[in-house]
Amino acid sequence: AQRRYALVAGLARGHSLLDLGCGERELDRFLADTMGYAGIDKDRGTDLFQFFEQAQMTDSHCDTVVAIEVIEHLDPSRQQEFIREAWKLTRKRLILTTPSPGASRWYPLSEHFFNTDTNPYHTRCLSEWTLRRYIAEGCSGVSAISILHCWQEGDDELVWGVDSLWPDAHYLVLVDRGS
Repeated sequence: AQRRYALVAGLARGHSLLDLGCGERELDRFLADTMGYAGIDKDRGTDLFQFFEQAQMTDSHCDTVVAIEVIEHLDPSRQQEFIREAWKLTRKRLILTTPSPGASRWYPLSEHFFNTDTNPYHTRCLSEWTLRRYIAEGCSGVSAISILHCWQEGDDELVWGVDSLWPDAHYLVLVDRGS
């Protein structure tokens, strides 16, 4: 997780940033070179979808909107809406990270994380195809979509690439807005 935060922080360097589903604001610890940080989380008393409604009325926008390991926790009927509404809040880039549907093989505790009896929240993983479709249907003005795959080599070395032959990966999704 620490490496994901560091990578996302690097991608947001010099930008104002909104962290959706920020949890304990872990990402903020990696953000030395941003122009401002705001974090929203239901555990901090803010429902994301209510926040989206309020933000539309106030015309709140920032350069980069980030959602690290959030979308797989949402009801499937709201995942596409989440992407669309998050996109509306960004001036430059949307960054999502999420486990792929096959990621359970990489987790040492996968019996807990992907078991609906003990943790019903990691069972809504999206395929790369579904992510691309939700972005294409819900985000206007997109100039580029990149979906990087992360897999583990060795004890703790994470490798990022575009190789879709690694279906057991985590996804890093970058959606950039045209000028």
